[in-house]
Amino acid sequence: MSFAGRWGVGPPPSVCRTVGDTRQRCSCTSRRTPNRPRTGPPRRTLEGSGTDGTPRLIPIGFHWNGAELVFGTPTDSPKTKVLSDGAQVAVSIDTDEMPYKVLQVRGRIRMDTVDGVAPEYEAMAIRTLGEEAGQAWLGTLRAITSSMCRIFVTPEWVAVLDFETRFPSAIERAMERAASA
Repeated sequence: MSFAGRWGVGPPPSVCRTVGDTRQRCSCTSRRTPNRPRTGPPRRTLEGSGTDGTPRLIPIGFHWNGAELVFGTPTDSPKTKVLSDGAQVAVSIDTDEMPYKVLQVRGRIRMDTVDGVAPEYEAMAIRTLGEEAGQAWLGTLRAITSSMCRIFVTPEWVAVLDFETRFPSAIERAMERAASA
């Protein structure tokens, strides 16, 4: 399956360089529901610290605009209070099927506010929910949302783990040790 078909986001960014540690941390990761088959797009959650410093897991969808990952969220969302322009974040999007396919992205964010529902959020809702359910959800959301914050992640480092040719580094080291023994 192609990158676009696997993740539904288009080709991966071509940038790949390491990003250092940060004061603010936030990541988007997939969480698998055990013993429950899935046929839809990968699940993602936004991970980070709340305003009180405790950990948070927030389900969130994304849109790839060809240069950035874009997340839409209500303007009074807690994540808009702990993130700021220039903050470094990590995003992980993965599949539930073995062998797992994992797209990891690190980069800096910028944020803005738009009237109504963000067009990128609309595209994500239709892509993940389907036309009919997506339009129904957007109709509900438009009635209760006067504006939306967009969080743009500009990739600075990208990695793909396919669990066939590329594994997490600790697994690769163990495989190398076993092969040389």
